[in-house]
Amino acid sequence: TDGTREVSATGDGDPSAAIESLREQVRSLAHELSVTKFTLRHNSDRHEAEVRALESELERQSERHRGVASGLRSRLVESEAERTRLQEQLAEAVGGEARRHEAMKARWDEMIERAAEDGKWVEEQAAQWKESAERHSRGGEG
Repeated sequence: TDGTREVSATGDGDPSAAIESLREQVRSLAHELSVTKFTLRHNSDRHEAEVRALESELERQSERHRGVASGLRSRLVESEAERTRLQEQLAEAVGGEARRHEAMKARWDEMIERAAEDGKWVEEQAAQWKESAERHSRGGEG
């Protein structure tokens, strides 16, 4: 591809025509190179912009996820505190119910004991009345 072969290949033997042809090819290649560089630069800029947009979206999503996780942690802490409070209330209620049950049982035991004592007293009174009535009726006979 040196100039002499090109000149002889064209067949006209005019080196200026061959030089002009080479210059045109160089201009064409330079233009293609310029277009290719522009296209590469444009694509590179576009890809960099896409990467920046994706990074921005990723950061936005990460921030949102951090917020959601923080909110969930807060709700978990609140839920745990509420569970503990309810357990304490339940323990207190169960303890109170047990105390009320014991107090009621003690009152029933006391009432049963009183009823038994009252029953003995009634039997004693009845025996005394019966005895008194028998003495009175014997005293009236004699």
